[in-house]
Amino acid sequence: MIRLRVCFLLFAFTVVVAARAEQTNAPTIAGATSNAPASAVASNALPASITIDGTTYEEVRWQRVTPTTVTIFHKTGVATIPLEKLPKELQIRFGHDPERLAIEQQQQAAEAAKAEAMAEAARVKAEAAKVEAAKAAAAMAEELRKKAEAGDATAQFNLGAAYDLGDGVPQDYTEAVKWYRKAAEQGNADGQWGLGNAYKGGKGVEKDAAEAVRWYRKAAEQGDVFAQRSLAECYDVGEGVSQDAAEAAKWYRKAAEQGDAQSQRTIARWYEEGLGVLQDYTEAAKWRRKAVESYRKAAEQGDADAQCVLGNLYKLGEGMATNYTEAAKWFRKAAEQGDAQSQWELGDAYANGEGVPQDSIEAYKWYNLAAAHGESLGALARDRLIQSMTPQQIAEGQRRASEFVAKEKE
Repeated sequence: MIRLRVCFLLFAFTVVVAARAEQTNAPTIAGATSNAPASAVASNALPASITIDGTTYEEVRWQRVTPTTVTIFHKTGVATIPLEKLPKELQIRFGHDPERLAIEQQQQAAEAAKAEAMAEAARVKAEAAKVEAAKAAAAMAEELRKKAEAGDATAQFNLGAAYDLGDGVPQDYTEAVKWYRKAAEQGNADGQWGLGNAYKGGKGVEKDAAEAVRWYRKAAEQGDVFAQRSLAECYDVGEGVSQDAAEAAKWYRKAAEQGDAQSQRTIARWYEEGLGVLQDYTEAAKWRRKAVESYRKAAEQGDADAQCVLGNLYKLGEGMATNYTEAAKWFRKAAEQGDAQSQWELGDAYANGEGVPQDSIEAYKWYNLAAAHGESLGALARDRLIQSMTPQQIAEGQRRASEFVAKEKE
């Protein structure tokens, strides 16, 4: 009985040693596991010796395999061998097939060339469209000039705006002021507001805040909503006129009643804080709701500024419950139109995981785009973020940003 027991133990020990020997000679692939039975490993035994670049390795035990190398233990030490140095059958066995790789690289190059050709075709098409648009704008400006010279006040304002923006004519602020003034002196409210802007900014005329207020008032009293808001802002900060919160509130409210979203938002805050009006939370809530409705309407029509503001309203819970998902949605819409503030806001959303999954690479992409568009907060956030990123993550973020810019130019 004792003898049988000893024999059984010796047999079990031999089985364990043999099993371990088979496991030791089986390669381990990085990041992968194998469910293959032991017999499958045994039937595909790897060579116990191999010669690489004139060096022969004996008593080889194959260990860790990466996508590009294999590590072996051998009679005199350890070696890491590039897969491309192995015999072809071993390369294929370890998942490295040079012929297949070459074919894949050729396919990728062909796809890249095709994409580049398509991008170039799109660029040429876009340039042609710009040329046609410029021709149309120039033709329209010429028509405006004929009407403006004939005394049409609306045409005079529009021609002034064309010179102001460089639309169809070379940008020329002095010429813009000339035509704004002609329209304004005929009582055209748009011309009066345009002339007020010129005096306020000192474009095409010497800067004169008091003169700006004079022309804003003329237009505002005719019911021009933009002039009403501009006049309110002058009273708000005391620019060109004595600071007067009550007068500012009066003009903000007039503009708000005409549907100006920015004025609605401002007057809501003033009612909430009692600035220039008696504190009234009911009125504040009313105007906040109206502001949200106005911004939403403009945002849904594709206005990037409104989309950015609506994103902030959702983010801050202003006039509605806080909703980071909706905030990120509207920031994205504006960011994709090139709005720098929204690109920074969307970067923040990705950095903090607010409304979107946390993603440092996406955050870097949007911060970088915001910085490229002149948003200083985007540059600061990007520089802070890269301290916690790997070089590979930064490179990928840069690649995504470059890809976005390329699509913008199409």
